[in-house]
Amino acid sequence: MSLYYQKDKLALEALNKDIQRLDLGIQEVRIDPPKQPNMPYPEVSFVHHGLASPLAIAGESHGTRQFFKIFPLIYGALNFGGVAIIDELDTAIHPLLLPEIIRWFYSPERNPRNAQLWLTCQHSSLLGELSKEEIFFCQKDRTGATSVFGLRDIKPVRRSENYIKKYLSGEYGAVPHIG
Repeated sequence: MSLYYQKDKLALEALNKDIQRLDLGIQEVRIDPPKQPNMPYPEVSFVHHGLASPLAIAGESHGTRQFFKIFPLIYGALNFGGVAIIDELDTAIHPLLLPEIIRWFYSPERNPRNAQLWLTCQHSSLLGELSKEEIFFCQKDRTGATSVFGLRDIKPVRRSENYIKKYLSGEYGAVPHIG
C-alpha cells in the first residue's frame, strides 16, 4: 500500500483529508523513502496531535491500519467509477464510521460516476442506513450450505419497519442459532 500512495499523490491527499475527519488524533499520513537501502517499500508514519514524533504504522490501531488498506478501493471506485467490494468492512472500522463511508456512495459530490459499494458485515446497525432493496442476508443450513436472499424478497416488509429490531429478533432469518 505504501507504494500505491507514493505513486498516487492525489490518493494520499484524499486519504489525509478523510482520515483527519474520521480520526480525531491524526494530522497527516506520511509516505517517506525507506530509511535503510535494503528496504523495498516506503515508510508509512502517522503524525498525531500531541505526539513529538510520527508513529509508525505498526503502532496504529487495527482500525486505522485497515482504513489505510481499504481506502484505495473506495477512492478508486468513487473517482473512476465501478464497484468497491469489501468483505467484512465492519471488522476493524468503528460502527459510527461505517455509515459515513456508505454516505460517500450516496453523495453526488463524492460519487460523480455512480460507483457502487458492495460489502459484507456482521454489524446489524447498518441495516438502518440501507433500503430494503440494498440488504441481502446469508443463511447456513444444517448441512453447511449457504443461501443468499434479499430483504425485498421477504413478504411483507415495509420501508417503515425497524430492520435492525426485526433482524435481531429472527423475523428475517439469517441469525445464528446457538446450541
